[in-house]
Amino acid sequence: MAITGTPGTGKTTLSKELRRMGLLVIDLNGLAREKGLLGEYDAIRDTYEVDTDLLDRELPEGEMIVEGHLSHLLNVDTVLILRCDPRVLEQRLNDRGYAVTKARENAMAEALDVILVEALESDAVVLEVDATTASVTDLARVVEDILAGEKVKYGTGNIDWSGVLMEWC
Repeated sequence: MAITGTPGTGKTTLSKELRRMGLLVIDLNGLAREKGLLGEYDAIRDTYEVDTDLLDRELPEGEMIVEGHLSHLLNVDTVLILRCDPRVLEQRLNDRGYAVTKARENAMAEALDVILVEALESDAVVLEVDATTASVTDLARVVEDILAGEKVKYGTGNIDWSGVLMEWC
């Protein structure tokens, strides 16, 4: 299972809780660094290119959760996208010290469903949950539900941030 979402939606916090609960969670950013898979640095976007095919090959065999904003691009059975109100997300990223333009770019990507659209292009079951005000305990329960087979209540199409774009225009 992949846990993905725009930066700032709570993936890392949730993953720490899932590890504490005894689940195997792979940090894709750490794996990419550890295996030397970071490609060319994009100074404009302040990020590294990553070959997701190579990253996919480095995953161990067996059942696990992979966490990272590229995890939905890997060969997984289920994708859980953590979503966040773009206005809240932009503030979180600003508070983390992101450049104003990068924070807005990520918030706009959230409003435009960029990760959702990418995930829907895969063969995986795609699920989403609004993590804007959810506690880490609430999100861990969502993961437990999904691992137990509950998928219907987390189906796609119930989260729409497009109105935020009109506020910003």
